[in-house]
Amino acid sequence: MGELILCTSLLAKVPYFWENVSENVYSLEELVYLIKKNVFLVDKTMISEELCTWIEMEIGDKLLADELRQDLKKNNRVSSFVNILLDRVGYLSASENDNIVKLLIELETKSELEVEKLKADQLLKSDKILRSIKNYYKLLSYTGKRQMDDRFIGNIWHNLGSAYARLFQFNEAIDCFLKAYSLTANLNSLKMSLYAAFCEKNEKKFYEIAEEYDVDTVILSEIKKNVEDFYLNDSSDLVFTEKNSKKKEENVKNLILELKKEYKKLCS
Repeated sequence: MGELILCTSLLAKVPYFWENVSENVYSLEELVYLIKKNVFLVDKTMISEELCTWIEMEIGDKLLADELRQDLKKNNRVSSFVNILLDRVGYLSASENDNIVKLLIELETKSELEVEKLKADQLLKSDKILRSIKNYYKLLSYTGKRQMDDRFIGNIWHNLGSAYARLFQFNEAIDCFLKAYSLTANLNSLKMSLYAAFCEKNEKKFYEIAEEYDVDTVILSEIKKNVEDFYLNDSSDLVFTEKNSKKKEENVKNLILELKKEYKKLCS
């Protein structure tokens, strides 16, 4: 995960796999850390007998496991289960625990569609790009079957565009942003379609969108300048300014490896 976590409980020999975040968990502290980072992905698939058994057998905390089992039978609510877990582990501060539990209680009052969108948004934010795309399309499949207003659907299309742009699939991103704009009339979605066209270096598409939607020339100039400034200030350009040819070759190889690693992470 890239961060050190101070663990006072036992480390499991066999990890608990939290499917929603695609992570193997080896301690209670690590589990709480992941809950804090992924509150919107905490759902009833996690609060289970499987987790209770793992806590008892791998962590060796039968008392906590039994307390969680009792809560499952009595309440069967995510907020209640997680509240016990956070309180007993003691990894976070009291205020952090309260904030997480309050958010989970709030989520329990939201509709299934709202919660599913929040999960997809969290996946996108956590760089689980392909999974977020899958979840957004699942939500869109409910169009016409469930009550969803244009703004809600438009926001899904906008976030889909953002996900495709993260994967450098700019043509798909353009289509998504324009669908979002047609539903919400949000200028930001229209701007994002132009940014995607410019990043694609598709000048024809850029001006076609600008003409069709009567985009102000000031906005077009702003988009061009922002993208050009980004590339000018991109730190990766330093790789190519190295004068020593061997060092430059090494830098390029390292950059390519780093980019491949990052792209694989986005596609995981």
